[in-house]
Amino acid sequence: MKLKVNGKEYQCLFSSYLLGELQFIYKVGIDEVIGVSRNIEDKDGNVIDTEIIVEGLLNTYPFKYTPEFIYHSIRLGCELDEKPFDVTKKDIIDFLDSEGGIAGDFAINFVEKLIESVYGKENEVPEEKSTGNSKKK
Repeated sequence: MKLKVNGKEYQCLFSSYLLGELQFIYKVGIDEVIGVSRNIEDKDGNVIDTEIIVEGLLNTYPFKYTPEFIYHSIRLGCELDEKPFDVTKKDIIDFLDSEGGIAGDFAINFVEKLIESVYGKENEVPEEKSTGNSKKK
C-alpha cells in the first residue's frame, strides 16, 4: 500500500518487524495490538453479532491507533530502505481525513492488511501445486 504525503510517496510496511515494533512501543501482546473477535451466526450462516474475545488497541481506540499504526508502518519502511522520513503524525491524520477518515477506503484497507499480516487471510484456499509427475489421460 502506498500513500502520498507532502508530495512524496511512501510505502506501508506489513511484516513481523512492524508487529514487533508495535508490541514494543505499546507494551502489549500481539492480540492486544489488533484485538480478537469472532462472528456469531444464525443457523443459516448469517452474521448476527460479533463477540469481542480480546480488546485490542485498534478496536478499542481506532481514532487514535489507526493513524499511529500507519505512521509507524511507513516510518519503519523508510528506516529499512534507508530512505528519508519526514512525516509527522499530524500529516498522517490530515491524509486520513482527506481520504474519508478511519471509515475511508485507505484506513479500512490498511487495517485489513495489518490483520492479515498477523493472522493470515481468512478462507484462503492454497493454490494447487504441480509436482511434475502428473500424467495426461
